[in-house]
Amino acid sequence: MQYMANMSIFYEFVNAINGHDVNKIYDLMTNDHVSLDAWSRKTTGGKEEMKTD
Repeated sequence: MQYMANMSIFYEFVNAINGHDVNKIYDLMTNDHVSLDAWSRKTTGGKEEMKTD
């Protein structure tokens, strides 16, 4: 069951990215979120680090 819950969150996150829904993306991030770009460069610091207001 946890697998299905994780997949649901994953697809919700992907849809938010594809829909350019910044608020939804932020809401789905965890406090220890790590982003990787296309060149595998990491941005760490959690959701507060990603916030730009």
